[in-house]
Amino acid sequence: MKAPEFWWKEKPTLCAWLLWPLGLVYGAVTARRMGARGIISRDQKIICIGNFTAGGAGKTPIAIAVAKLLLEKHCTVCFLSRGYGGTTSVPVLVDPQIHTAELVGDEPLLLARIAPTIVSKNRADGLKLCIETGADIIIMDDGLQNPSVKKDFSVAVVDSETGIGNGLCIPAGPLRAPIDKQLDHVQMVVFMGDGQQSILEQKLRQLSIPFFKAGLEAPSHILSSLRDKAFLAYCGIGRPDKFFNYIEKLGGYIAKRYTFSDHHAFTAREAKRLLEEAQSEHLVLITTEKDFVRLPKDGSFLGVLVARSRVLPVEAVFNDPQTFISHLL
Repeated sequence: MKAPEFWWKEKPTLCAWLLWPLGLVYGAVTARRMGARGIISRDQKIICIGNFTAGGAGKTPIAIAVAKLLLEKHCTVCFLSRGYGGTTSVPVLVDPQIHTAELVGDEPLLLARIAPTIVSKNRADGLKLCIETGADIIIMDDGLQNPSVKKDFSVAVVDSETGIGNGLCIPAGPLRAPIDKQLDHVQMVVFMGDGQQSILEQKLRQLSIPFFKAGLEAPSHILSSLRDKAFLAYCGIGRPDKFFNYIEKLGGYIAKRYTFSDHHAFTAREAKRLLEEAQSEHLVLITTEKDFVRLPKDGSFLGVLVARSRVLPVEAVFNDPQTFISHLL
């Protein structure tokens, strides 16, 4: 499902105000739920990387960046993920060589490249398996509003371009609960991207909640391969424009772009259409890592799409990583 455009207007539209009463109820229920008491891990520290809104803000890249910084400090790390889009009903230790996105979701396959990753619909059950890995620190990818596990430290990731949108709660706006209620449960905020969120930043200063800046970067060897090429870009992520804009920022030209819903499961028919259009118009296929891991590597049109698609890998980079990790530790 794609977030409606009116969510991201600075001021609420008529449609937003009509849905406002429902947003009040949704936000109140979520805020009350966030205050519930969760299971405590006595031997491990639990860090939650979440966000205030529905939709993609860059949680997974930040979770990976935090894990890498902790590993550099000789901490042992384990990820805990709900595995959105996956079908497994029991806690699973992800093995990228065996498991598919259909079973465990797409983001856990990326996390598992960095550290042991547990997927569990019930985070409390998943915590038990995380403990068995012997990790010092458990990083929850998402789950800020989930009360089943008590967090020692919560980091909220905010898209610097869209911020908290119109400031209303679902379905009137993108917030999962009123921003003031959510800030009660957050110890740090990371702004992703180049935009400015001066009002939110001012609020964080008043509450003495530290915030940091981060952005997405592609490996240097990727940059030259994008310049002066015409692409057919396709993706199914929360904010597809971020992907398209980044390609153009790096010097690539997007002749055609196709967007799908977040965590979209591609069909053979869709793959065939993308392949035929790219071939007929002499375009280079390109997609995100998150989309790429969802595609099956078989002999179908989907497998051919895998073989013919370029991937744009990106990683989150903090403006001041040492200050960030020192504060976290």
